[in-house]
Amino acid sequence: LNYQILEQMPNWLDERDKLLSQLAVVGTCYVKTWYDPITQSNKSELMPFDLIKVNDNIKNLDEAPRISQYMYLTKNDIIEHIRYDLYRDIDLALFSEESDPTDKSYYEFIEQHCTLNLLDDDDDEYKQPYIVTIHKKSREVVRIVARFNESDVKLNKKGKIKCIKPQHYFTDYQFIPSPRGRFHGVGWGTLLLDTNAMANSLLNQILNCGTLSMTQGGFYTKELRLRPDDFVVEPGEWIPTEAPSMGSLKDSMVPFSYAPPSPVLFELFKILAESGKELSSSTEALTGNQDGTNVSPNTLMSLITEGMRPTVAIQRRIFRGFKKELQ
Repeated sequence: LNYQILEQMPNWLDERDKLLSQLAVVGTCYVKTWYDPITQSNKSELMPFDLIKVNDNIKNLDEAPRISQYMYLTKNDIIEHIRYDLYRDIDLALFSEESDPTDKSYYEFIEQHCTLNLLDDDDDEYKQPYIVTIHKKSREVVRIVARFNESDVKLNKKGKIKCIKPQHYFTDYQFIPSPRGRFHGVGWGTLLLDTNAMANSLLNQILNCGTLSMTQGGFYTKELRLRPDDFVVEPGEWIPTEAPSMGSLKDSMVPFSYAPPSPVLFELFKILAESGKELSSSTEALTGNQDGTNVSPNTLMSLITEGMRPTVAIQRRIFRGFKKELQ
């Protein structure tokens, strides 16, 4: 396994980096592991989380009645699949119009891992695991393949199927379990979304207040005659203007009065930043900012141990997913 994933699968480490980065944000990621007959090698790739559709009420991924993967293939990919006998020989005129509006060179397919009743026995209502691939726009079925081997079928004494152990291609990685008891987990992006939005709003308000307080604007009377073109005032330079007939120049101009940035907003911004820091378990000891001048080594190690408790639980879930992927 070590040789396969590091030598025979050159993109495996890159996929791990993407997995760990996305997992911390979205909370649930999927890895698809399969043998590719075109490249004649094993593949284990991170699937975009928004292109895998699964029921949120399931307990675990292996018990899901359906797993739908949205794929985007080029016309060359489709021809290769047909010539390798992976897809049936379909009319390429079906792909005269593009399926993906964002990229005109790709066509949208759905590969669904589901159960179907394809036995000749009409009395048997037991459904077997299959993989069905369709072209979404034309709804044309391009592939149906069994998701089990003969050894995976268990029969009873009457010759009826008791159960079929399906083959699984997807591995789910969970960051933090859903507090609602659903299948999809949550990540820091989900937990910090509202806090980040409020912090952004406060920061924008502080910047806007500072900008308005530094820039001047206001009203001036129509009798005040200013040069219509823009001009630059150099140090020590006087700009000639025509004051109104009644009153002085300063009486003809009323500047807007903007309050400086409120210190309350700044304090609230710091509270939200600290709240997000505590929520993500980023303690001072873990980031290296802890002052260790008057702290004993045992106390510092205790702080590090307490700060690593949430991350240890997350790593344990990642290792469970990795174990399943290797199996």
